[in-house]
Amino acid sequence: MITHTRIKSVFSNIFLGLVSILGRSSRKILANRNEPVLASPQAKPISKSKRLRHSTGESLYQFSNKVFRINTHDGKYLCRADILNSGIGQLLAMLSFHSRVLTIRVDLHMREYEPSNIRISKFISKLRKWLACHYKMKRIGYLWVREKEQAKSQHYHLILYLDGNKIRYPAKINKWIREYWTWHDQPKPPTIKNCYTMVHRDDKESLDESVYRMSYLAKERGKKRGKDFGDPNMRDFSSSRIIPQTR
Repeated sequence: MITHTRIKSVFSNIFLGLVSILGRSSRKILANRNEPVLASPQAKPISKSKRLRHSTGESLYQFSNKVFRINTHDGKYLCRADILNSGIGQLLAMLSFHSRVLTIRVDLHMREYEPSNIRISKFISKLRKWLACHYKMKRIGYLWVREKEQAKSQHYHLILYLDGNKIRYPAKINKWIREYWTWHDQPKPPTIKNCYTMVHRDDKESLDESVYRMSYLAKERGKKRGKDFGDPNMRDFSSSRIIPQTR
């Protein structure tokens, strides 16, 4: 028969055991109070290059099974992979249709800051219609980037990829661009030395030269988001979406 004294003894032993366990836990917590706290891997700050997607400072860049030289000034500047991929991809897509592709570089400055890309979108639309009408072009490739550095307003760099069998020199196109841009009360586009390259499908040298020049548009510097662009989700570049022809 279990007596009252026996029950009291059992509960007393259980109580002392709990006190002992809690005492050891408390001493462990106090002992660890001065130990450094390790941050979780997810808590690491996101680097600038990650925020702007992947960037590279290497002088050589691989796209698919091809390697191109890009303009990083031997690692002094970073180039964004997403812009490089768009530029190279659209050039190769045009070359899949045309044996020659004329690439033209254009710079467009703004008189005042605008928080959207509506003006450059309208410009591209008008230019495509003009080219289709005057040169009977079925497809027109392009890449533009938006930048803002020390000036109060943004500016745009543009590369055009055109059928080199229908147009060989950019003089008439540059004239139309100057007239259109200034007619809309914007600064006269600057004259760019050696603004064009004729790329031949089977000529690696002309292809490399065109990609190297285009890579200037991919530089990370000047491509800001957030308050400098008005909308944190606003695109700082865009391109045509020509799908390569399979042979």
